[in-house]
Amino acid sequence: MILTSKHILLLLQLICLGLFVTGRESAKLYSIGNNSAWNQSSSWSLTENGPVSGLVPQANDSIIIGTSVVLNNDFTISGSGNVLVKSAGLLRGNAFRFTFAGSSSMQCQGEVQLYDLIVGDNSSISIASTGKVSVVHSMLINSQLPILVAGKLSVAGELNCGSSSTGEAEITGTGTVSSQVFGGSGEIMSTSPCSLIPAGSIVSEINWIGNVSSDWNDPLNWAGNVIPSSQSNIAIQNSINTPVISGSFFCHNLFLSPGTKLVILPSSSLHIDGELFIDPSAELLLKNTLVEHASLINYGFGSGKVKSEFQVAGNTSVFVATPVADALSGVFVNMYLRGFDEANSGWGSYIVPTDVQLTPMQGYELFSPYSATRYFEGTPNFGNYSQVVSSTNEGWNLIGNPYPCYIDWQSGTRNPEGWQRGSVAAAIYYTDASGSGNYSVYIPGSDDASINRGSRFIPPMQGFFVKAKQAGAILVNKQAIASEVTLSDFILHNTALKFKVEGNSYSDETVVRFNTSSTFAFDDDFDAYKMNGIEDAPSLYTSMEDGTHMAINTMPSLSSNLQIPIGITSNSEKEFKMTVSGSSNFEFRYPLTLEDKATNTFIDLRSDSSYVFSHSPLSDPNRFILHFDVVSGTNENVTSQTEIVMVDGNIKISGQENRKCTVEVFGMDGKQLLRTSGSLSPNMVVPFRNNHGIYLVKVTTNTTSYARKLYAE
Repeated sequence: MILTSKHILLLLQLICLGLFVTGRESAKLYSIGNNSAWNQSSSWSLTENGPVSGLVPQANDSIIIGTSVVLNNDFTISGSGNVLVKSAGLLRGNAFRFTFAGSSSMQCQGEVQLYDLIVGDNSSISIASTGKVSVVHSMLINSQLPILVAGKLSVAGELNCGSSSTGEAEITGTGTVSSQVFGGSGEIMSTSPCSLIPAGSIVSEINWIGNVSSDWNDPLNWAGNVIPSSQSNIAIQNSINTPVISGSFFCHNLFLSPGTKLVILPSSSLHIDGELFIDPSAELLLKNTLVEHASLINYGFGSGKVKSEFQVAGNTSVFVATPVADALSGVFVNMYLRGFDEANSGWGSYIVPTDVQLTPMQGYELFSPYSATRYFEGTPNFGNYSQVVSSTNEGWNLIGNPYPCYIDWQSGTRNPEGWQRGSVAAAIYYTDASGSGNYSVYIPGSDDASINRGSRFIPPMQGFFVKAKQAGAILVNKQAIASEVTLSDFILHNTALKFKVEGNSYSDETVVRFNTSSTFAFDDDFDAYKMNGIEDAPSLYTSMEDGTHMAINTMPSLSSNLQIPIGITSNSEKEFKMTVSGSSNFEFRYPLTLEDKATNTFIDLRSDSSYVFSHSPLSDPNRFILHFDVVSGTNENVTSQTEIVMVDGNIKISGQENRKCTVEVFGMDGKQLLRTSGSLSPNMVVPFRNNHGIYLVKVTTNTTSYARKLYAE
C-alpha cells in the first residue's frame, strides 16, 4: 500500500487526538504491578492479574485500574474510551493533565490524583461513595452530561463548572465537592451559578446559604429551598447568618466548611449517623445552661473539634467530666479541680498544673468562688469507653459521662448492650444542679425511683458517684446514648412515697417504696445510701434497723406493724415544711400516719400531705416515724365475749348479749363506709361483699364499744 499525502495527514491528526498510537483497535487493559508507569507496556495486561500485554493505553481503550499506577504524561481519552478505578486502585498524576473528550467516561471507586482535570463534550465522570478524586491545580467542566459525585471531589485551585457557551454544566450527587475557588455559570449541588459559592467551601447534597435568618427549619436558608431530612448530606457554607439548631434534627453526613459556625441550643440535639467533618477553622458550638444541655449525637465517624460550653455556678461544688478527647485541666484555670480517691475514701489533691490531661469517663469535683463560662474544646468522644472501679475502702468511685450528649442509665437495665456495670450497685449520685443543696439520686428499673431531680438521663459533662460491689470496670458504648430525652422533676410509682423537706432556701427528699424482689437489708439493685449535701441544706433520710441512713429505702412487704424512722438534720434553727407525695395513689390500703415524737403530733397523710415544724442542730434528728396504722383514735378492744370476723365476704359478729347495737365500718383513711343497726346475737351478719382491703369494724351498744380490723379479700 502506498501512503498518499492525504493518508499521512489523516494519520497525523489521529495521533494528535490520541486515537491512533500503534494502529491497533481498542483494547481492555488491566493494571498490574505496584506503582507502575502509565506509558510502560509492562504495566498492563489483557486480563486481570494476567501476563504483560506489551501494550500501553490509547485514547479509546477501556482501562481498569486495580493497583497503583503513576501517570507520567498528559493523557486524553476520547471516543468511547473509559477508565474504571476500582476500590483498591490508585491513579497518581499530581504533575499531569487528564482530559476526557468525546463520549468517554470515568468511574472512580478508588482514588485519583491529578494536576489538571478537563471534562468536555459528552464525557462523564462518576465518583462512587468510596471514591476520591483530588485535583492539585484546576478542573474545567464543559460536558453536556452531569458529573455524579457520591464520594469526594476536591480541587486545591479553581473548579470551573459551565464556562462554555454550549451549555450549562452540572455536578450533582450525595457526596462532597470542595475547591479553593469556584467559577462558572453551571450548577453544583443545587447552587447556581456556582461562582456564588464562597471560596474554600465544601458543597454537598443540601447546602446552608443562610440568606434570611439563622433558622435551620426555614427553606429559604437552604440552596434550592430544600430543608434537609434525616438521610440528607449537609454542608454548611459561609453566610451572613449562622445556622442555629433549636429542637431535634437528624442527618446522614454533616460538613462544616472553613470559617463557618453551627450552634446547637440548650435542650436541642443534632443526630448524625454517617460522617461528621469540621474544618479546623470552623466551629461547632454546644450551648448549655446549668440545667439544660445541647446534645451532639454521632453514630458514625468524624473528624474535627467541637466546642462545648460549661456554665460554672459560683460558690458551688459540682461534678464534671470531659466530653472531648484532648481536654486539659487549664479549662478550669483559677478554679479548684480534683478527683476522688476511693482507697482513702476522700478527695484527692487539687490539680494545680494547667496541662494535665482530663481522662474521658473519669469524674472530677469542681469548685469556683465565682460564676463563669468555660469551654471544652477538642475531638468529641464517640467511641467505647471504660473506667476502672475499686472497692478497697467504702467503694465510692467518681466517674463521668464521656459523650457530648445525654446517656441513659436505664438502658443498662433494658438494653444490656449499652452498659457493662456488674461491678457496681444500681444507684447513681450527683450534685443537684437545680440548687436543692443535696444530691440527685436515681435507681433504674421498671419501677425506677429518684430524689432531687435525679434522672435516668445523665447530661453531657456530668460526673457522678457509683458504689462498687467489687473491683472491676464500667464499660459504655454508643448504644447507651439517649436519642430521646424527657427530663422530669418527678418520678414516683404507686408503690412508693416521697417525702420532701424545705427550709433555709434549700430542700431534700427521701423515698420509701415496696418491691417483692427486695429485702429488709440493703439491696444493691433497689436501695440508695444517703449522701449529705452542703452544710446549709437540710438532710432528710430514713433509717434501717442497723442505723444506716437511706436516700431510697425499698422493702419487700408492708404490714400494719411496720414502722420506718425518718430523720432530719440541719445546721441552724429554722422552720421547715415537710410534704409527702404519692399517698393518694399508694396502692396499699393501709393508714399512713406520720408521728412527730418531738411534739407528740400525728399527721394523717391520707388527708393532709404537709406539715410545718421547727428544727435546730440540738433537736433529735430521729424525730419522725412513719406508721402504716391508726396511731391515735379508736383502737382494737374486742372483749372475750365478742367476736368480729369476715366470713364469705360478710362481717359476722358473735356475742352472748342480745342487745341492740350499731355497726360502723371505716376505711383505713378514716372514712365511714357503712352504718347499720340490729340486735347483737350469736350470729349477726352484716353484708359486705365486693370490698377488698383492710377495714375497721366498730360495734357500739348502749353500754360499751368494740372495734377490730378485718381484711376483706
